[in-house]
Amino acid sequence: MTTGTEEARIPLDPFVTDLDGESARLRAAGPLAAVELPGGVPVWAVTRHAEAKALLTDPRLVKDINVWGAWRRGEIPADWPLIGLANPGRSMLTVDGTEHRRLRGLVAQALTVRRVEHLRGRIAELTGRLLDELPAEGVVDLKAAFAGPLPMYVVADLMGIEEARLPRLKVLFEKFFSTQTPPEEVLATLTELAGIMAETVAASGRLCPSHRVTPEFRTPARGGIRRRRCWTVIPGGAMWNRKRRKGRRTGRAVPMELCDLCARVFPENEAVRGYVPDSSSAPAAHEWFDGLRLITACCDDHFDVVKDGYQDRPFVEEELWAAKLTRALTTGPPALSMDQLACRTGLHEPQIRRAIAWHNEQMRQRQRMDP
Repeated sequence: MTTGTEEARIPLDPFVTDLDGESARLRAAGPLAAVELPGGVPVWAVTRHAEAKALLTDPRLVKDINVWGAWRRGEIPADWPLIGLANPGRSMLTVDGTEHRRLRGLVAQALTVRRVEHLRGRIAELTGRLLDELPAEGVVDLKAAFAGPLPMYVVADLMGIEEARLPRLKVLFEKFFSTQTPPEEVLATLTELAGIMAETVAASGRLCPSHRVTPEFRTPARGGIRRRRCWTVIPGGAMWNRKRRKGRRTGRAVPMELCDLCARVFPENEAVRGYVPDSSSAPAAHEWFDGLRLITACCDDHFDVVKDGYQDRPFVEEELWAAKLTRALTTGPPALSMDQLACRTGLHEPQIRRAIAWHNEQMRQRQRMDP
């Protein structure tokens, strides 16, 4: 296999002023071309389908950003224009192995053949509306007027995002993917996107009664029908994970739960549970729930009261980073260096330093209030 060399790195033009010429240079460099991203970041580009397929199916190639040497050494600044693509947060697209399969399974439950078929009418409606809005004469940018908005509307429906937010989200995602976003706008863009997603989750924490149990999520069990944890798609709502089990009889001792609002003790199988955004939450055993807190209530009304209380609490990134640091320092092997902390938390060195500064300031404020 012929590959490009470190000495012959091809700088990628963020303005793409010569697409044909740049593409020809990449092809000539071989199936693996040494390239330089905006900001002088050296990486490799795969230029051929066969090699790309081989790499994507090779278990030695991982998506975890914490194995990237430049990231671990702190060489990638927090305001790098492509930081949102390189480190978008923990998700199905950025984890590997068992955790990837677990998250992919959850998404698959929300996108069954039956549910996708249920979306057909809405997609047809959106398609007709967008086509009707095209001008009858002249040249039309089909990508901007149709191919871009259609999937955005469909995904927004699945996630329960209000249509009024879409114009602003379009602007934010254009900045997110652009290599020309000014450094001072990168963090602000990511913060605003995270805020919109957190508000969407918080606002969609209630299931539509008619969608509480659906046939594809019923599984046979001894004694009747057992309800599984599931993502439920609600028209105008969101994919939301809420667990409730009722009416199961057993001769064993019944586990008990405590309501987060009224402190009433009740059987666990009557609990109403859901996740709310909370920047102080970094569970010891479940890193994929960082920034989310599981709340438990004895009824729907109490659940909604607790959830509404968390909506008034600001989501502070430094607080979440500090919680991750605390977890890394109090569980597992000692993390003694900045590189070890970065590897254990997935944070960049500037984020770690901001988290420490935030934590220290909070401690100073508490000491002033309670000397």
